[in-house]
Amino acid sequence: MNLIEVYIQEVTHRLPDKTRNDIALELESTIYDMLPEDYSEEDIHRVLETLGNPAILASKYNEKPMHLIGPKYYDVFVTLLKLVMPIAAIVSFIAIVAVKFFSPVEDSAVLATVLDMMLEGIGQVISVLIQTFFWFTIVFAIIERVDGIKDSSPLSMRWKPWSPDDLKHVIYVPKYKAI
Repeated sequence: MNLIEVYIQEVTHRLPDKTRNDIALELESTIYDMLPEDYSEEDIHRVLETLGNPAILASKYNEKPMHLIGPKYYDVFVTLLKLVMPIAAIVSFIAIVAVKFFSPVEDSAVLATVLDMMLEGIGQVISVLIQTFFWFTIVFAIIERVDGIKDSSPLSMRWKPWSPDDLKHVIYVPKYKAI
């Protein structure tokens, strides 16, 4: 088995059909340029180790990212999730309690009604949290794919690249000193 051909195959099968042949030729010439005149199996191993994992090399050639939400939008994504998820949970719980509170009560015990309200509220909160996470992830994945700027540096909460002016909006919390 020729390790070079297998390596090239492992890289190119992760790429779009239209670019496979060109990249395969480029990669083959790169590998043979890195090898000495009389190369051995050990030389091939050394060169392939230098090139690294075929999946990582393919991702460098590929135009599409291999992650759902990359480092550029990740901090904004997590911060907004931390902000919106508790609000969504509280609003959904209040809504289910209000609906149960104002709906006609059957001839049952108060404890059973309160317990039913709590269980349905918890179920509704879990459902809302899952849906909030799902839709936030979908929206940020679309933003990641549509963004035409190739800069992958993380954005600040103002949706702009970081600058020292961002520090003006951070609340400084000093370390407490013990006496």
